[in-house]
Parts: sequence; structure tokens; C-alpha cells
Amino acid sequence: MKNRKTFLMALILILYFFTIVQGLSTFSNEQDDKNNKNIVPLLSASNSVAMEWNLTWGGNGPDYGFGVAVDSLNNVYLAGYTRSFGAGSYDMVLVKYNYSGVHQWNRTWGGSNEDYGRRVAVDSSDNMYLAGSTRSFGAGSSDMVLVKFDSSGVQQWNRTWGGSDDDYGSGVAVDSSDNVYLAGGTRSFGAESYDMVLLKYDSSGVQQWYRIWDGGDADYCRGVAVDSSDNVYLAGETGSFGAGSYDMVLVKYDSSGVQQWYRIWGGIDYDFGRGVAVDSSDNVYLAGYTHSFGAGSSDMVLVKYDSSGLQQWNRTWGGSGHEEAHGVAVDSSDNVYLAGENNTYGAGHGDMALVKHDSSGVQQWNRIWGGSGPDYGYGVVVDSSDNVYLAGYTHSFGAGSSDMVLVKFGIEKREKEQAISGYDLSLFTCVIGVITAISLNKKYNK
Repeated sequence: MKNRKTFLMALILILYFFTIVQGLSTFSNEQDDKNNKNIVPLLSASNSVAMEWNLTWGGNGPDYGFGVAVDSLNNVYLAGYTRSFGAGSYDMVLVKYNYSGVHQWNRTWGGSNEDYGRRVAVDSSDNMYLAGSTRSFGAGSSDMVLVKFDSSGVQQWNRTWGGSDDDYGSGVAVDSSDNVYLAGGTRSFGAESYDMVLLKYDSSGVQQWYRIWDGGDADYCRGVAVDSSDNVYLAGETGSFGAGSYDMVLVKYDSSGVQQWYRIWGGIDYDFGRGVAVDSSDNVYLAGYTHSFGAGSSDMVLVKYDSSGLQQWNRTWGGSGHEEAHGVAVDSSDNVYLAGENNTYGAGHGDMALVKHDSSGVQQWNRIWGGSGPDYGYGVVVDSSDNVYLAGYTHSFGAGSSDMVLVKFGIEKREKEQAISGYDLSLFTCVIGVITAISLNKKYNK
């Protein structure tokens, strides 16, 4: 009996020692994590994109988000127009958030009539350029408008461009010398109802040149991008060329405004270009939606060209319903992100959609965001850490009938447990404990 009690006491002490060792091991790991904030965890293939936060902005009236950009500090700028605030029935609006989604400031711009913000771009000094259309100022019923703000939200200058008819701004981009390109459409100049137009300004707002792209019928510009050599790409749709009623169009200019080439993509039905982006090798991605191809009534479409205008591939995305892509962005690894809307998948009558492809056109994942009402995605941008920001407007959430919305997606980092190959502390302790217990049992039962 005495031997058995001694054995049990020894076993209890061994288990107590095991518990202490495990506790010290856990404590040590926790302290390492707390004291080494800059440790980058190992990422496994099972990592997935995760929504980090979402924000709405607006008042009692309808408010709409369209464009999004990031600066060198990964602050985020959301562009659109508001009926809740400002001087007129609609005013352009620019909202700044920091990396964590904390609101920094918002600015409205406009007059007594309707003024619409569409897109935003950032230069090397973190100044912002807000592009859109104004009915409050300018020469015609509607003019293109470009407004420059510094990083504190102080307006530096504004410029309007147009004639006696309707002219609209739909895109903005900045080159390596901080020249600014304002893209849109004009009914004041050109041969037909609407033509694509591109204007170049320097950083002081002095116009350098403008170019009209006119195919002989109605042509609409929706987006603009600049490559590493400061070539400029316009994206939109054309009724002048192609196989269908409207086809997607991509036009390339050099930095002096000399046209290099244009490309048409589409089928026998309606196909619309809505955005353009350039990767690290100056490949060009034309995004939009197609009624000619795909699974549903309309599908998102992404077409890749090299810098010479040779098509590399095209991809459609969608289901049995209606899908549209309105924005496109590229990350540091040349993955491509489509932003838009869909009514095939999700919770409501239409939800925001974000679709990722690699540089070979292989879909990596898609994400849907929304509520019970219709929600629309329009802009997308990637920051220096490859976090992705999806911008648009929502009827499901917020204060008014519609609010601007910004959704941040980041990589969900899952750490693998680190161990010396062939060794495990808990297993090692258990083995020692069992061996000790067996030895003690044999000793006291002799």
C-alpha cells in the first residue's frame, strides 16, 4: 500500500511538472508575439481574403460613391456626389479615411446646380484630383471639371472644360511627372452625338493639350490609366466600330497626345468598357460587361492586352442574372481585381462583387457584399500592402436612401506552429513521464 501511494505521488508530481512546462512554453510564445510586432507570420496556401471593415458615409438624402484611391501612407479617398450636404441639389464629395478606416475629413465642391464626382487620383506628393461634371460652372449645360486638393483637404485649384453642349468627366490619372489626365466625353466637339476626350494638365492646372477620339458615331469614354512610360489608355465603348451595337474600345496615346493604336472587343450584342488598369510589365486590362458572351443576360468581362495591343486572353464572370464590372485594379504581383455589381449571387436584389484573377486569367476567388437592398460596386484600388478597397453605394445600410460605401479586404494570415524538426515539447515530456512512472512502478513493486 505504501509503495502504491509513493507511486501515485510521483505520478502526480510528473503531471504537475508537465503542466508547468507547457505553461512556460505558452507564456514564452505569447511574449514573443507581443514584443516582436514586426514579425511576419508564415503564410500557407490556405490563406484567404477576409473583410477587415466596411464604412458608410452620407446623410438623410441620397449619396453615391464611385471612385477610390490610396496615397503613399495608405490613406483612402472615396469620391462621389451627395445630396445630403453642400450648396446645390447635388455636389461633388471627397472623403478621406486612414488605413484603419477612421474618418479624417470630407469636402464638398459645387454650386447651385448639379455637380457630380466620379473618380479620384493621387500624385507623388499625396495631392488628390477629383474628376467629374458640373452644371454650376463652365460654358455649357454640363462641363468636365477637375479639382485639386492637398492632403489636408485644402483646395488648390479647379478647372472646367467644355463647350456649349454637354461634356462630362469620367476618369482621372496621374503620370510620373505629376501631370494629370482628365478623361470623359464631349458633345460640344467632334463629329457625332458624343466623342471620347482626353485632356492633359500639369500639376499647376495649366492645360497642355486635348484630344478627341471620334469614330463617326457615338463613342463614350469611361476610364483612363497611365503606364510606366507615361503612355495613356482610354477605355469605353464605341458605336462606330465592331461587330455589335456597341463594342468595348481601348485607345492608346503617348505622353504628347499622339495616338498609337486602338482596339475593339465585342460580339453581336451590346458590350461596354468601364475601366482600365496597367500592370508592372505594361500589360493593359480592359474591364466592363458583355451581353454577347457569358452565362447570363450580362456578364463581367476582362480583356488583357500587351503594350502593343495584342490580345492575350479574355475572361467572363457571372451567373444566370445580370453582372457588370465598373472598375479594375492590379496588385504588386500583377493579380487583377474586378469591381462591380451582380444579382445572381448574394443576399439582396443586387450586391457588390469583387473578383480576383491572376496574371494568366485564372480566377482566384470572388467576394459578394451587400444586404437586402440593391448595392453597387464601382471603384477598386490596391494599397502598398495589397489590401483591396471596394467602393460604391448601398441601399441596404446607412443613414439615407442610399449612402457611399467603402469595404476593405485583406489577407487572412494564419500562422503555422513552429517546431524543431523531429521534436515536440509536449510529446517529449509525456514520454519522459511514462518512462519515469514505469521505472518507479517496477522499483516499488519488487
